[in-house]
Amino acid sequence: MDRRGLSYPLIVVGVAALVLFANLGKPRLWDRDEPRNARCAAEMLARGDWIVPTFNGELRAHKPVLLYWLMLSSYSAFGETEFAARLPSAMLGVATALMAMTMGRRLFSPRAGLWAGVILATSLSFDIAGRAATPDAALLFCVTGAMAIFVRAALPSRDRTIESGANEASFKMPGLLGWSGVYVMLGLAALAKGPVGVVLVVAILGTFLLVASGGDSGFVARFHPRRVLAAAWRMRPFALVVVVAAIAAPWYVAVHVATDGAFSDEFFLRHNFERATSAMEGHRGPIVYYLGAALVGFFPWSILAVPLALESRRALREGGRDALAVKFALCWAGVWIAAFSAVSTKLPSYITPAYPALALLAGLYVDRWLDGRAASAARWMPRALAALSVAGVGLGVGLPLVARRYLPGDEVLGLVGLIPLFTAAAAWWQLRQQRTRATATTLAVGATAFVAFVLGFAQVRIDRRQTSEEIAAFVRGDADGPPTFVAFRDLEPSMVFYARQTVPTVFEPAEAAEVFERTSQAYLLASGDAVEELRRRLPGDVEIVARRPKFLEPGELVVFGRTRETVARRRSEAAAHTAKSPANERR
Repeated sequence: MDRRGLSYPLIVVGVAALVLFANLGKPRLWDRDEPRNARCAAEMLARGDWIVPTFNGELRAHKPVLLYWLMLSSYSAFGETEFAARLPSAMLGVATALMAMTMGRRLFSPRAGLWAGVILATSLSFDIAGRAATPDAALLFCVTGAMAIFVRAALPSRDRTIESGANEASFKMPGLLGWSGVYVMLGLAALAKGPVGVVLVVAILGTFLLVASGGDSGFVARFHPRRVLAAAWRMRPFALVVVVAAIAAPWYVAVHVATDGAFSDEFFLRHNFERATSAMEGHRGPIVYYLGAALVGFFPWSILAVPLALESRRALREGGRDALAVKFALCWAGVWIAAFSAVSTKLPSYITPAYPALALLAGLYVDRWLDGRAASAARWMPRALAALSVAGVGLGVGLPLVARRYLPGDEVLGLVGLIPLFTAAAAWWQLRQQRTRATATTLAVGATAFVAFVLGFAQVRIDRRQTSEEIAAFVRGDADGPPTFVAFRDLEPSMVFYARQTVPTVFEPAEAAEVFERTSQAYLLASGDAVEELRRRLPGDVEIVARRPKFLEPGELVVFGRTRETVARRRSEAAAHTAKSPANERR
């Protein structure tokens, strides 16, 4: 066996595991999505309910159930911790990088596959998704899995079949088994994040079939309605409906029935239709929003954007098997990014499932560069390294300025910029010595160090300023018995996770006062700017028992409550009053 058959997967798994698991459980859950998802799974586990997702005692219809099922299993093994909440995403991230490697190997070459896996595993947005308790990594895994199955079914192994220069349309249509495998992953995608994974993957594969089988015909001819219908039929639509429905429909039907249709109404209408037609929660941007998002999200490998594009165009002109594979990757990235560019609500994470396609193209470029076949390398690699240097300087200057405003005392975070700066310098020296392989290796090591340091260590330093766990621990320790914990107007989801209980929200001072009248063991979490408003309405023996600064924003959080001495005095007075009551005197 070729040693690359074992060593290359081990390298990809090792790099991905390093960046995804480094200090994975040390940072607290970051508002707002992580604690919502983590607490939702905890509430389902506490009820023994695998159907209806809830957060803070209320229906949570933002996302489907796959992530919660994975978290339930993780909690059962490791407890309700940050590590357990993030573990499914990290494991799926490692598997996704490995699938990118196998696709690159089949589409281009073993070495191109190795670089595709390493590049994906060390790109910023991919690692954020793989280290977060969110459904992004699950969707990314399902989409990449569907593409990997299609590639294996449609494109025979390169080293056994098609020679360079063969007709670019030389691929075989997957049979029923191949398409069924693709659609199994789409059924899981529907459980991971809803219809988006199904619709866009079908659109990507359909577009590829039209482009790859169109010969020399023009754009209009390739996408003639007759061709579109023929391509759709070749994709076995009945198998699509049957397989996806068999996997996803049972849960969707069960949650619809269990919630009297409330989940379906909110999920499909609000969190899918409305997100597409209007900018929800202020997340809007121009039509070119995702071009900038990709430059940041694919960093540090986005420095190869121009030579990657030039080499992809050259491969298309040359024809042959590389052209076919490049078309596949371009259809994947292009359809996904274009679709979300047309959607009104915009978030950088929405295009993360397109990054494996970009990694495939980057892997091809590095492979050709190492072979001396990349015509653009001599001119553009020095410029790419210059861009990496500029990014390092920008981080070194910009991060301390940001820290001075939001994280005073943590200006040392600017040292992060030294990693890309030193990487660029070392790679430049290797390039000048015409050590191409050493230059590429230096870039890979620098990328690994950068994402591992930013997400595994810099994030931990910033996390020291989070206060939700500290406040929740104070309330549990201060209360003599189970506390009543209430928020005034604004509640961070992390507080619910760390309080390990439902935390109701009140919006008027009179409602807050009623809470303290009902029980002596009440605690009210409020923003510092609401203190004077509350003082005028709360009982006189209620005072501020804790203060903490807000996380990454000005102001402070305060906790109103009664001291232990006040609670003991109230209980003594209540007991004395009971003893002197007429009923007790008659006894």
